[in-house]
Amino acid sequence: MINTTKDIMIIKQDSELTQACVSAISRAKECVRNIMYQGRIIFPEDVSVNKHKGLTGASIMRLFYGHDDPKSQDMYDDSWIKRIFKCAQKVPTDDFARSVVTPFELSQNWIGRTSCKRLKTDATLILHFLWSEGAVLLPMNQKLPTTQIPGTRTPHFEYAAEYYPEVLALVRKPFCPYSEAKEQVPDITKSKRMPPTSIDNFGWYAWRLIRACTWYRIEDVNTEDAAKFWDKYSESRYEFRYPVAPHLILACIHDLFENRVNYTHEECLLSSLKGHGSLTPSVNERNIASGTLYIPPELMSRMEPWLSFGDRFLKATRARHDVLTCPSSTIVGYRWGRANNP
Repeated sequence: MINTTKDIMIIKQDSELTQACVSAISRAKECVRNIMYQGRIIFPEDVSVNKHKGLTGASIMRLFYGHDDPKSQDMYDDSWIKRIFKCAQKVPTDDFARSVVTPFELSQNWIGRTSCKRLKTDATLILHFLWSEGAVLLPMNQKLPTTQIPGTRTPHFEYAAEYYPEVLALVRKPFCPYSEAKEQVPDITKSKRMPPTSIDNFGWYAWRLIRACTWYRIEDVNTEDAAKFWDKYSESRYEFRYPVAPHLILACIHDLFENRVNYTHEECLLSSLKGHGSLTPSVNERNIASGTLYIPPELMSRMEPWLSFGDRFLKATRARHDVLTCPSSTIVGYRWGRANNP
């Protein structure tokens, strides 16, 4: 299953959804306590907006005090998830924040400008664990939970990295060297299917597809979700930028876990998307190098002999200043890219 919309997709209902919300908040609290405060016991009443007390980052302990109490569990439904999703997009107003945090006085009376900013951060973390619990699928523009590295001013510390499910841990390992979970999965950038020129884009974008899918373990990865995404991207690529081909991700996973995946390498190829060739982005060297398109080396080697004369034609055309601005096919587009980037 995959979410190709810009909104959150809720896939559990009723009591299952309630339990997933309780579990997600519990794991979010555990993550903050263990990673940000080295397992320290934190009392909710000690959490303050005063940075000098050193517990501002533990705001989730106070905002969601008593989250597993029956009084709190009554509010965990589709509407609550949509509200906390809005909190993750924009700092909420005081009144809106009160509709999201637990109903106890310790939480409600703490709402203010600074705590609302903290609620935005905590909502991002809770949404991540809701996805991890299989309750929701996140849109691809939803941020990863990050903060500053403890004791430094270095931003973008993925403090939930040690709690990532297997597939997300796999695509994030090369970019989270501080995670203790890094020894449990191989380095996907070492795959023979990974072009070195694609690694930067892979780091920026691959995880977005993972959290939009129900891909938790290697066995969950499938070509059907990748094809659905490719269809959506091909239809709206001018308003939706995602410069990593889903089949590049699948190909690298297949290379590292051939005995566990449920698809063949041939299904990873661009040519396997029958009927969608006219919808793909331009086939040129820049897109192939960046990973926007996945064309394996063996296929490229078979293409070269057939297209060698295309190079000569386009270079001759360029010499006559007869500029091609609208290639008639993706193959011509590929050759045009080569002629312009000799």
